[in-house]
Amino acid sequence: MANMAKKIDLGISSQKWIDQAAEPVQQALHPVVHRSMEVADVLHGRWLGHPLHAVLTDLPIGAWMTAQVFDTIELVSGTRRFRKGADLVHTIGLVGAAAAAVAGMADWSDTRGDARRLGFVHGVANVVVAGLYGGSLVARKRGRRTLGLTLSTVGFGLLAFSAWLGGELSYRHGVGVRGKAKRLDAEARRNEMDSSLPQAHGLGHLPG
Repeated sequence: MANMAKKIDLGISSQKWIDQAAEPVQQALHPVVHRSMEVADVLHGRWLGHPLHAVLTDLPIGAWMTAQVFDTIELVSGTRRFRKGADLVHTIGLVGAAAAAVAGMADWSDTRGDARRLGFVHGVANVVVAGLYGGSLVARKRGRRTLGLTLSTVGFGLLAFSAWLGGELSYRHGVGVRGKAKRLDAEARRNEMDSSLPQAHGLGHLPG
């Protein structure tokens, strides 16, 4: 399983033609994100102690998983009891996805090479997911329930794949976490060196 995951990751990240689309987007995005270092720090989650994007993604994923459960209950049992709940969490998921996207783009704006390519595909997949869920919500509101259920089910499948790509970006490519890991490692090394120095407090004058 791990080998297959690595092959899929490599299969996407090695496609250098993706740079033709990714580079212009990143070049336009990077100065916007870093126009204010205070804003950049907020989006990167430095005030939180770990990446903000990872926290925000829990909202759309959790909301759309809940919606999928409600939709499945409706399909299996025929009950309409959970329809309003399903529509509500669809909306919550879209709002959460927008917030997560802003933080995610901030992290991606600093990437290069393989991570940039994989991150670009991850971002495009998320745009498609949001479009499917948005279309599903519109269809539900217009009474086209079957179409709405179909769109959200396809969206959920793509969401699972995109979430996996996000995991690859974090754990295999270190996007959003590598910089903090380096800082923590450097701090730990400094503390270790400080603790190994001899303590001179209270020793007075050594005999000459």
